[in-house]
Amino acid sequence: MVDKNYYDRLDELIAALGPFTTLGEYEAWRVSVMNYVSTVLSTDSVYHDTIHRYLEDKFYTKNDANNVSTVVTSILVSLRDDMKNGMIASIVDKAVAETFDDFLDHADEYHKEGRKNESGVIAGVTYEDTVRRICRKHNIADSGKTLDPLINELAGQKHFSKNTAKAAKAAAGVRTSATHARWDEIELHQVRTTIDFTRRIILDHLEA
Repeated sequence: MVDKNYYDRLDELIAALGPFTTLGEYEAWRVSVMNYVSTVLSTDSVYHDTIHRYLEDKFYTKNDANNVSTVVTSILVSLRDDMKNGMIASIVDKAVAETFDDFLDHADEYHKEGRKNESGVIAGVTYEDTVRRICRKHNIADSGKTLDPLINELAGQKHFSKNTAKAAKAAAGVRTSATHARWDEIELHQVRTTIDFTRRIILDHLEA
């Protein structure tokens, strides 16, 4: 399921279509669209590639800018339709997964240096964000809920096996200890396990 804020921001960009009276207005819109596409879509998405090809060049006349923005807006309308028809959710999930992988790479580097605290915080926060993203994908409301009940719901709906749920709760413990600076409650090897487990559920549930 695509988060509602993605729809809302896309509607704003579509509504902002010119004609632009200045090149500055076009430039602000152009950068906003490119930022949106880069954030929401993975680089192997046709939408990502097509929109970037149109917008990577800067145009130096208002006529060129308005022509390009009209074409790109038509593509954004198609993107919105595909998102609402459930055809883009997996692409969004993949883009999110790539971002989470980047965070885990940082956690890995700190772990290699033996920096348990820094590695634990990054791994824990990324793990929690991953679980919440998986819940939203399966229409499980996560607002105001801690990790344990979310893990129980994922297990109850058979998205997590019994063993996965057990490992998920162990990782949740690492997250809680690390983010509350209770360093004596966790060991470096537990952080390693959390990093590896988070990568696995990203692969199984967001990149699949």
